[in-house]
Amino acid sequence: MGLAPLQKDPYIYSLHQNLQTPQIMEEQASCETCAMRAKYDAKPRSFGGRFWRWHINWCPGWKKYMASLDETKKAEIVKIYGLKS
Repeated sequence: MGLAPLQKDPYIYSLHQNLQTPQIMEEQASCETCAMRAKYDAKPRSFGGRFWRWHINWCPGWKKYMASLDETKKAEIVKIYGLKS
């Protein structure tokens, strides 16, 4: 018999499909509305604020977000957060 009966169950089939199908990342990163970024904006010296600032140094999502911005917006963010351009 094997797994044939399980493959007909729609719930099991959908789980199986999710495991085989790679998830596609969103086109736009959620950095604009990030809760950790908001904590940094409110209290840069707090633990959450410091963590966010450390995190963006290596975060691939942040790098993608920065690459998606136009030059004026990017320059503004570099100035606000003291980033290397």
